[in-house]
Amino acid sequence: MAFKHLVLGLLTYKPRSGYSLRRVFFQPLRPSLPYLYRTISNMADEGLITFERVEHLKLPAQNVCHITATGRNELERWLKGEAEAKPFNEPFLQKLLFSGVLGNEQLINHFEKYKDQRQEEWNHYESEFTRRTIRQTKARGNPLDKLCWDLFLDYITSRRRFEEKWIETSIQRISNLGSEDITTSAVKNKLKTK
Repeated sequence: MAFKHLVLGLLTYKPRSGYSLRRVFFQPLRPSLPYLYRTISNMADEGLITFERVEHLKLPAQNVCHITATGRNELERWLKGEAEAKPFNEPFLQKLLFSGVLGNEQLINHFEKYKDQRQEEWNHYESEFTRRTIRQTKARGNPLDKLCWDLFLDYITSRRRFEEKWIETSIQRISNLGSEDITTSAVKNKLKTK
């Protein structure tokens, strides 16, 4: 998925400044300001968006992005295309495959940190931003538009419940292995004695 398509989708709800667009994204996935401004500059060059200079009394002036007819056509083309299948690309799960060389306590700590990170992401998606966006879709008068956001939130909520249970169960299973701490050196010692 191209970042520019997310920007185009957000601009269908209302015009936004670059700073406002950046704040929409969850912190670990939040683009850097140079990347964001380079992207929206390229989008303007492609005719997907235009800028309007907005002056404020107490704040610096902002360039506010507006989607163009060309931008709407590009968004629609992207939406009609097939979803891209991505290879297994979840860093925590990739590391988990090889975490047997860690001790029980360290592995439990990794799960607890992962749960904290996921909690931040869940909170972001269930935030006022999402609720406000749903209200904006309702105001546009397209019931399908609002339903798509509701379905997105349903997915996030279901995934949250599943992941919370999976993390809790995983920590319990690791704890049930007992107090034996299997470290890399312990594994090597076991191999040497065989």
